[in-house]
Parts: sequence; C-alpha cells; structure tokens
Amino acid sequence: MLRRVLLVVVPLLALAGCKSGEAPTPGFQRLAVLPALEPITASDISRPTTGEWSYEITRGVGHGTRTVIRRSATDQHDADWMDQIGERRTEFWRIDDDGSHIMTAVIEHDRGAITFFSPPLVIAPAELMPGEPFEQQVNMRVMDLDNPRKQRYAGTAHRTMQYVDTHVLQTPIGRMSAARVEITFRADLRMAGADTESTKFIYPSYGSIVEHIRDRYRVMKMPVHANEQWLVLRSTMEEPGG
Repeated sequence: MLRRVLLVVVPLLALAGCKSGEAPTPGFQRLAVLPALEPITASDISRPTTGEWSYEITRGVGHGTRTVIRRSATDQHDADWMDQIGERRTEFWRIDDDGSHIMTAVIEHDRGAITFFSPPLVIAPAELMPGEPFEQQVNMRVMDLDNPRKQRYAGTAHRTMQYVDTHVLQTPIGRMSAARVEITFRADLRMAGADTESTKFIYPSYGSIVEHIRDRYRVMKMPVHANEQWLVLRSTMEEPGG
C-alpha cells in the first residue's frame, strides 16, 4: 500500500513548497517535504532477503569511503539471518511471532565484544504508524568475544522509533519518496554508556536509502567521544531466491 501511495507523490513536487535555496547534503538532494502517509511495515524498513547493499559515506567519519552490508542466512544466536557490516560489525536478526524484525545479538569485531539483548531488540515493528512512537526497553549484556563467559558490561537499553513525514529525495539510485523515521538508542551500562540518534529515509523494497547517524559515548556519565556520518545508498543486489 505504501509503495502505491508513494508513486503518486513525485508529481506533487510543484505543490510541495520545497525550499529553493536549501544547500544539498553531499550525495543526495532533498526536493520536498510532505506529510506522513500510510503505515510502514517491518519489510519496508528491512527486507529479510539475502543480498548486498553498498552505501557511500558522504560526510563525517570515513568520508569518501563505502560501507557494504552483506545479508546471509544463519542459525547462530537464535537468528534467521545476519548482516555483516564491513569488517567491524555483525548483527543477528529474525522475524518475531508478531511480524516484527528483531535483533538477538551483535558482534563488534574491532572491540572483540558480543552483545545480547533480553528480550531481543525490536529493530522494525510489524507496523509503524505515522506520528505514533514505538518504544522498547531491554536488558543487555556485553560479553568478551573470545571468552563468551566473561562479561564486560551489563545494563539496559531504551530505543524509540517514530515515522515523522515523507521526503522526496534525489539520490544516486533515482528520485524517490521516502518515509523519514527518527530513531534514538540509549545504552546505560555500569561505568559506561552510549547514545545514538539516527534519521533513516525508508523506501519500500530498498529499506534505508539515506541515513544520518550521531553517536555519543559516556564513561562515568561523562561524555568522552562523538561520531557523525551521512550514508547514501549507491547500489543494491538481492540474491535469487533470497
């Protein structure tokens, strides 16, 4: 349903009142902003299919390089598939009984750590209604990757998602009307913590076509480091039968 509605949005550009002097963000251009339309689904946000997605980092940490996400089937960590994000991160996912897409564990290879969520972290609810935030709080354990019995940190995580509005974007893969979803993630662990704010522009079948990520890290409740990135989808390839 969302895809059918989005197809009628592009001809409305002349009526949308886009800002004529707005400076484009490197890698894409924002053409118009429209109200949030119909609900988006978990499969709109993240398709459970094997394949490869290549993003260019157009601003921030790693500027000018690419991040490739490779999605493949797995039976590890009670998951159905895993996302290998470059060489630094592997996420383990499955579809919950209610249709939500949930993350059971995540490996941060550069830190030699694996994190488990209880209950699993909902990354994409079965249906996300416009203007209605989705919230979840879970327990999390950060374990040593080489010694899974060794716990490094433990605490809680709180995540919110909200479908705000629709943006018409000119991107390397074409002109698209994408749902803007604002996401916050706060991890409160003993002696440490992290806050992530991200903006995803979601197009059905592709998932996130543009993403803006802001990370902040804390030690003893004091800020110690911050990162920011813009990522723009450059190409996608789904495997047959995925």
